[in-house]
Amino acid sequence: MTTYIFRMTTWCQNLFRFHWVPASKTSLINLDKTLRCSLQHKNFGKWVQVTHEDETHDIWTVTVEGEVPDAVPIVVIHGMGGGSNMFLKNIDSFAKQRNVFLIDLPGFGLSSRPDLEKVLDENGGHRKTNEDDVEQFYTQVLDAWFQTMQLDKVILLGHSFGGYISSVYSLSHPERVKHLILADPWGYSRRRVVNPSSFRWKVIIFLISKLYYRVNMFTPFRILGPLGPRAFRALRSDLNERYSVGEPGDTSFIDYLYACNTAGKPSGEVGFAKVSYPLAFARKPMVDRAHGWDPALDVTFICGKDSWMGTSQLSEVIEQRPSSYTDIQVIEDAGHHVHTDNAPIFNYLVKQITKAVDAGCKPDLKPISSTA
Repeated sequence: MTTYIFRMTTWCQNLFRFHWVPASKTSLINLDKTLRCSLQHKNFGKWVQVTHEDETHDIWTVTVEGEVPDAVPIVVIHGMGGGSNMFLKNIDSFAKQRNVFLIDLPGFGLSSRPDLEKVLDENGGHRKTNEDDVEQFYTQVLDAWFQTMQLDKVILLGHSFGGYISSVYSLSHPERVKHLILADPWGYSRRRVVNPSSFRWKVIIFLISKLYYRVNMFTPFRILGPLGPRAFRALRSDLNERYSVGEPGDTSFIDYLYACNTAGKPSGEVGFAKVSYPLAFARKPMVDRAHGWDPALDVTFICGKDSWMGTSQLSEVIEQRPSSYTDIQVIEDAGHHVHTDNAPIFNYLVKQITKAVDAGCKPDLKPISSTA
């Protein structure tokens, strides 16, 4: 009884701090290994240490040994709230042609949870971070990881928020990227400004904006404490259906995703909030910055036809780069999770792109149907 009362007291205390963490790092490691057992190609995971401004960060890195090790490797970066196992339906296809490297971004999964709330100022004190600080952090840490891994030239593939990070990285280090593949990337569209006419709606929008920077995406599940995993399975069963490669009823993937977001402090969520407005529009949309890419950088967008992201503003990127290779491919029967919603078509497109990289030419992609 004493133990029970102690546990309930601790849970209530953490409830009001909004950071009750039910998932352990050990359970996340075990789930990571379990999911990777489904892969046909030999693979292993390890932490790669990189240094950023005198701080050491551990980047969880999964290496998949490809059938053509001398080909240009592909580096894959997951989206918001995800991890390296978001690409289980794609990895073996990629590995038939080359080595594959996947990471958990800092702040997510098994990687370190950096403090993205504050940064040192010029006077030796601290100030709150802004979008430039967060972008600079991810760019510098990612480049340090590339150097540590001795990856000079890569095909860089990013999904959603990972696409945004990959896009920002390519602004500073285009020499390292042989081809940039953006799978339904977040952060390209400009914010739609709403001018509410009533005072009530102004108050509601004001409160939402304040809450957005104080409560993180997974806060509701953390508040539920021991009920969090069950609630997450119920509310996001669609993700398990999309991503799971196990038998029907297997919850390994959804449990993995839950653990990715609750096995440490929510620093990745903090970083995302810093670079975005409420309702998840980027503060510095990439559609206004893509013109800054090196003209020699080849870029392919692969989007889901039913995605909530939309592709209307991506055409502006093509207009901004008239002398560069920029292509948009839209896959039917796929939404925002385009790489798993219609994995065969997505894998086919990536295969054609990477074959062109190996041949030293531009891809010649034709619009394809979901039955191709």
